[in-house]
Amino acid sequence: MAGFVQNCKVFSNLEFFAKRESSSIVSITISVAAALINKVKRYTLDIYKCKIKAKGFDTGFVPEHYIESNCAFGINESCARFILKFFVLDFLEENLEEKKMVCLAWPKLVEIKCFENGAINYTFKASVVSNICPDHWEKIHFSPPKRKLYKDLDRQAVVFIKTAEDELLHQQKTDISSKKIIQDSDWVAFSTILLNSNNQPAVRGYATNYWLKVDTKYVMTPLHKSFLGRQEGDVFVVEDLPIFGIPNDLLSTKGKFKIIISNIVKSSQFSLEQFKNIFQLKAQRDIHEKLIEIFSFRNDISQRRLIIDEAFRVLFGKIRFEIPRYLVLRRQEKLLTSVKKLPDYNVYKMNENFDKQISVLAERQIKEEALVRQIGFNENISISSQDILEYLNLLNHHRLVEFIYFLPTLEYTQNVCLPLKESILKLAVLKEKVLNYIIVRLSAQ
Repeated sequence: MAGFVQNCKVFSNLEFFAKRESSSIVSITISVAAALINKVKRYTLDIYKCKIKAKGFDTGFVPEHYIESNCAFGINESCARFILKFFVLDFLEENLEEKKMVCLAWPKLVEIKCFENGAINYTFKASVVSNICPDHWEKIHFSPPKRKLYKDLDRQAVVFIKTAEDELLHQQKTDISSKKIIQDSDWVAFSTILLNSNNQPAVRGYATNYWLKVDTKYVMTPLHKSFLGRQEGDVFVVEDLPIFGIPNDLLSTKGKFKIIISNIVKSSQFSLEQFKNIFQLKAQRDIHEKLIEIFSFRNDISQRRLIIDEAFRVLFGKIRFEIPRYLVLRRQEKLLTSVKKLPDYNVYKMNENFDKQISVLAERQIKEEALVRQIGFNENISISSQDILEYLNLLNHHRLVEFIYFLPTLEYTQNVCLPLKESILKLAVLKEKVLNYIIVRLSAQ
């Protein structure tokens, strides 16, 4: 891959440069111009001015030149972290998608370089795979595992459909004129805008998008409280904006953010219509048969999961590619961290094949994600906001979540109290959409 440059659509002062270093490593540098850095640095300086204490000065009246000379390191570090968190990562994700780069793990930040003119370069190392050739994959022979023939499974499907239809009729009668109100366990989409000391956008023309599950079962944070009882379109201000998977920085904990609620997915309202759309179901019989996939189990594994496992088995039988060992080890570490939180971890650990099973699972997960991403790129599959709503419609239901194979991240499903970057959720939805597309095409032979 030759180096290439891409300018940001939103800002002319962000630039993307990528250069292949080896068959599986790409070096990516994102340059942020001084114009943007200075705006954020100005905002950081205002926060220091309001919060810092110095002998001989009242809080809020410390001279700027004193702050600039004595707090330069802290200001620069806070500014660099904030730029990374709210600008660089979004820009990186956008370019990886546009360039159709199949990354096997999230790019690793290896260097932050500050220049005398105020500009900053962020350098990442990305592990990519480019030797996947899924040509004519849809012609591979595929025999989906069959359902069990117990009549009780059919009764379960009939009852489920009837319950969903009754709930829909009830909602239509009671919620004709009322707006959706955010309650516990609802999913909320919102955008954020950094505000300056005059409550104006600190950087005009830019907002970041997130999803939050307002789950207050185990913890009630000030952020959760600020969402409860609000409606779509509501606007309010928060002074602390923690983000899942990203360390806090000064501006996120001491700054001000305008929150704009753009969508609400009610946990208490299951949409049968969205269920039909996500699997492209037409007739009532199709809905019935699809539901059987999660009601029919063999050895504690649903028919749905067996279908997915068989689809990947036949695909990998024809499509061969290798995964670098260091990526398998990295995924292995993440899996172990998650498994250690399970109550039965010590029981699993006693199995003499435990380490090998974790290694095999890690490699399989990476290969599955890589293949799905490559087929998605080849077939030009994209997602819309409706796809996200349909995905969350399944995720909200304790039985239908069995249909979902690609969760946003394993860690997030265990800790849902923080806002999740929309791009992470969109990637999970995209992989799920491609997987459903693959199964439909293979089954159509």
